[in-house]
Amino acid sequence: MADRRVAVIVVSLREVEPRIWRRFRVPVAIRLDEFHWAIQAVMGWEGSHDYEFEIGGHRYRLKPGGSESGEFPVSDVRRGTLAKIGPRLGVPFLYLYDQGDWQHDVVLEALDWEDSAVFVCTAGEMACPPEDGGGASAYNAALRARNLTGNGKQDAKDEVSLGLLDADFDPQAFSPSAGTHLMRLMESAGVLGDYE
Repeated sequence: MADRRVAVIVVSLREVEPRIWRRFRVPVAIRLDEFHWAIQAVMGWEGSHDYEFEIGGHRYRLKPGGSESGEFPVSDVRRGTLAKIGPRLGVPFLYLYDQGDWQHDVVLEALDWEDSAVFVCTAGEMACPPEDGGGASAYNAALRARNLTGNGKQDAKDEVSLGLLDADFDPQAFSPSAGTHLMRLMESAGVLGDYE
């Protein structure tokens, strides 16, 4: 019998201030490659880069094989599920995106009953940084430069940092309903698996 429990997940972007985070619900039986797409949807990423998960001294990614550093065994994300990798309640594991430029703490906050809604984003704060912004330190520098120069009035030294952010980018903009909408679109397209 399939595991029909629902995982309540909190994902937070590391090394970015103010904190960028999301709370959302997925089936515990979701495969890790599908879970990646759920994270992409709620965070606002575009899904155009490699990714991997690290939990309990093991890595999961699309191209399994030996780890470059030899530290961790590497498995195929399509063979792992949340239930199989066994995250412990409240203990973060790592989701790396864009060759580690963006590191996320992922926490299994709670398990819910099988009749609970899935593929729903229930809370979060702050906008997702631009996809190819160079990682957390570049994004933080761009936000500082924007704040110091009055929301886009550039000094020559700040041009590079400010160039990462469009003039209309609002770092505080986030809507849980937008994350839910994207997950539901992915669900209807079969990207998030079939859990009915």
